[in-house]
Amino acid sequence: MPTKKRRIGFIPRFDVLKVINKISEEEKLSNSKVVNILIEEALYARGLIEKIEKRYIPAIIKILSIILIIWKTYFIKMILNLTMIKKSLRNIKMIKKYIKDLFSFCILKK
Repeated sequence: MPTKKRRIGFIPRFDVLKVINKISEEEKLSNSKVVNILIEEALYARGLIEKIEKRYIPAIIKILSIILIIWKTYFIKMILNLTMIKKSLRNIKMIKKYIKDLFSFCILKK
């Protein structure tokens, strides 16, 4: 029996597909269902639709918590990378100062 709903297909970016797959596996939902829930939640958040189907609310809460964990992990990695970069810059500054002092010492010694 034909349906009035139209099928919408899209090819997500690799990182988006990775998140969708992770959520699908953890929540035991199909990729299609996860994408549907994410789209509905995004439209609701923008005020473009007035309500979310109540049956999706528990899944949306779980999906948002997973996304939050993914973002927290990403930001922690970014902070660690920035910390390492700052340490490297400090080391470079120390090396430059050491070379400058060494060069000054060599000139004064002559």
